[in-house]
Amino acid sequence: MKIENKVYGTILSAMLILCFLILVPAYFLVKNNLIDLIRGQLIAIAASAAIAYDGDLLESITPENQALKSTEIKTVQSINARLENIHSDIKFVYVMVKNNKGEIAFLVDSLAFFDSNNDGKMSEDEKTATMGEIYKNPTKEMREAFIRPAADTNLNNDRWGEFLSGYAPIINSKNQTVAIVGLDMLSSVLQNKLNVFFLIWLFL
Repeated sequence: MKIENKVYGTILSAMLILCFLILVPAYFLVKNNLIDLIRGQLIAIAASAAIAYDGDLLESITPENQALKSTEIKTVQSINARLENIHSDIKFVYVMVKNNKGEIAFLVDSLAFFDSNNDGKMSEDEKTATMGEIYKNPTKEMREAFIRPAADTNLNNDRWGEFLSGYAPIINSKNQTVAIVGLDMLSSVLQNKLNVFFLIWLFL
């Protein structure tokens, strides 16, 4: 009886180890494939969102003349908000430009609020970016977006939280890139998607 129990125990242990060796690599394979799929979706959403903006209007807005461009700024803010409402997985939509030093800066930020530190109030580092505010440590994909639509390969951390972001160029009537639209998916939303897809895959 003791020998049989040992045999059963050995078989069970071997099966558990085998399942572990199969499922762990499979999880990471599925995870990477799903992230690539979600990145593709972010790129597609950003590319379609860019069409909603008037590049010539964006060109006319600068930090120096923003007091005179309140109507134009509100127009851009309303587009940002509308895109956020349409795409439930997207937390923030914003427009960025390159300044005369080649730095990436906010032109019109999202008006949405996200309590990134969960303290129930808006702290200084959670406030909307000001026009002309330089974005520190832009990703390679964010820079690439001034040429073609792109999405971050990895989660990006900034003062507003942790996100996977997509971007696309906004062009003017001369077919010149004058800005980019950026959109952020919260890391928690991404993780929920990964969990659901993996559970579906696991039980198929």
